Amino acid sequence: MENTRPDKTPVEEILTKLYIPVSENVVHAYVRDSLFRGDTDLNETIGRLIPASVEIEDQERCFLAGYLRDALDEIREIYSPFADKVMGPIRSRAGELHTAVVDLAARLSKGDIDNSWLPRHTFIILSQIQTHAAQVMEDLDSDAPPHDVKLEALDNSLDSMIETYEDIKELIDEAFDSFRRNKLGLVRAGSNFNEATGRLLQFSIGGIDVWRRLIVPENYTLEELHRIIQSVFGWSNSQAFGFSAEKTLKLDTTLKMLELEGSNELQYEYGTKWTVKVIILSRQEIPDARPVRCVTGAGAAPPEHIGGPIKFKKILSALDSRNDLERIRARQELGTEFMHDEFELDVCNRNLSILINKGKFEGDKKWT
Repeated sequence: MENTRPDKTPVEEILTKLYIPVSENVVHAYVRDSLFRGDTDLNETIGRLIPASVEIEDQERCFLAGYLRDALDEIREIYSPFADKVMGPIRSRAGELHTAVVDLAARLSKGDIDNSWLPRHTFIILSQIQTHAAQVMEDLDSDAPPHDVKLEALDNSLDSMIETYEDIKELIDEAFDSFRRNKLGLVRAGSNFNEATGRLLQFSIGGIDVWRRLIVPENYTLEELHRIIQSVFGWSNSQAFGFSAEKTLKLDTTLKMLELEGSNELQYEYGTKWTVKVIILSRQEIPDARPVRCVTGAGAAPPEHIGGPIKFKKILSALDSRNDLERIRARQELGTEFMHDEFELDVCNRNLSILINKGKFEGDKKWT
C-alpha cells in the first residue's frame, strides 16, 4: 500500500480501498487479457480483477462494471489478436498470478487462522509478488509488444515469482493443516483430557534465517524451555546457557512461562557464540497428552561447535566455492549429511517426543 500514488483516479481509489493497489493500466491489462481469452462475460473479467474472497459494496461493483464495459468497448476497436499472440500468454500468466495472490491475501485476512501460525513474512512476500505481477501487466498493457529481450526477461521473472508463490502457498497450507489439527485435537479430546494453556513460541537463531515455531505449555520452566530449544536445533547441551529479558535482565531458569506475563520476547544465550530470540506469540488451548509440538520452521540449524553465525555463513559460502579444498573443509565442518535449507517437521516432533517422554530435564549447564 505504501507505493500507491496520492493522485489516484476513482477506479484506483476503489481498488486501493479493497487492498488491490494497482493502476488503471493494470485494469486495462485485465481487459486485454479478457480479449485474448475470448471472454464475452463481463463478470469473468470482474472476477479476475476482484476475486470472490474480496468483499465489495454493490455501488462500487456497479461503478467498476461500468468502467470495465467502457474499457472493453474502447480497447476492442484497436485490439489485434495477431499482434497479441506474443504478449497474450505472458500477460495471462501474470494476471492469473496477480489474482491468486490477491485472493490468498484476502482469505488470510479474514481471520480463519491465527496469523502467528503463518510462515514468517507471509504478507511481505505476497505483497512483493503482487507488486511484481502488477508491474508485468502494466508493461504489457500495450498494442505493440516490447523488444524480444525485455519480453524474455519479463517471462523469466514471472517464472521466478510463480515459483515463490507456490513455495509460500505450500507453507501456508501446511500451517492451515497444523492449525486445524490442533483445533480438531481439542474437539476430540473431550472429557478424557485435561486441557492446558500453552503459548505459541518462535525460536529464531540470531544472524541466520533458521527458526522453529512450537506450542509449549505455559507451566513449563525456562530450564525445560532450554532443553526444548536444544532438541529442535539438534544441539547437545554442551555449553552454558541462560535467558534474559529486555537485553540485560537475567532470568532464573526455575521461572515458569506463565510467570513472565508482560514479556513478549526473551533472549536465550548458548555459549558465547549463539543467541536465540524467543518470541512469545498467541495463547493456545492444548490437550496435555501431547504437550509440546513443532508446527512449522525453516532451515537446518548449524552444528553447535561452529563459532557463531558469521563463521557459519562463511562455511556455507565455501560449499559453493570453486576451490576443492575449501569445499572439503566446509563439508568436514558441517558433516556429510548436513543440508542447510532442509527442515523435517516429523523428525523434529519425534525428537521432542523422545525428550518429553524421558520425563525429566537434567544435566544442564546454567549461568552462575
